[in-house]
Amino acid sequence: MSTVLSLWPGERIYACDCGIPPNAQAAVDESSAAFTGKVIQMKQDRSEGEDVVLLEVTQAWKGVTDSQVIVRTTWSSCQFEFEQGREYLLYPYTKKDELYVINCGRSAEISQASLDLEQLGTGTTPTNKVSLEDDFRPLWLRGLLISIPLLLLAGLLLLGYSRLMARRKRR
Repeated sequence: MSTVLSLWPGERIYACDCGIPPNAQAAVDESSAAFTGKVIQMKQDRSEGEDVVLLEVTQAWKGVTDSQVIVRTTWSSCQFEFEQGREYLLYPYTKKDELYVINCGRSAEISQASLDLEQLGTGTTPTNKVSLEDDFRPLWLRGLLISIPLLLLAGLLLLGYSRLMARRKRR
């Protein structure tokens, strides 16, 4: 039985192309951005086969001026493993105007990145305070969150109108 299953064609698996830069500065030079950030939220984008991660940026060396940023990692042998609440030093690349990070290269959890942090020195604190939590919610939920206050307002107006009409009838 296992022989038959092993011959069954499955999904294609691609090896991760790991070109690890020799030092932190080379990683900065090869990346679209370089920053440290703490994971605020995580979700899966099943249609793209990716994890999507919202991070609070603590320091930046390249490509990031916002206080929050969204990065993606594909479900593959190159997938970078994020954990809620952990802080990372990331060297993402850009694809389709989105930041992506992979498991090879020099991106790492902050506790494993002391050599790179020493080489990089002090980064800058993000100057543009943003809140991407709303962008991070699914579209249907964003629509629902906008609709609920409008429905409540419409209900209150309808209630007020019906009371007004009831008073007029009693006169």
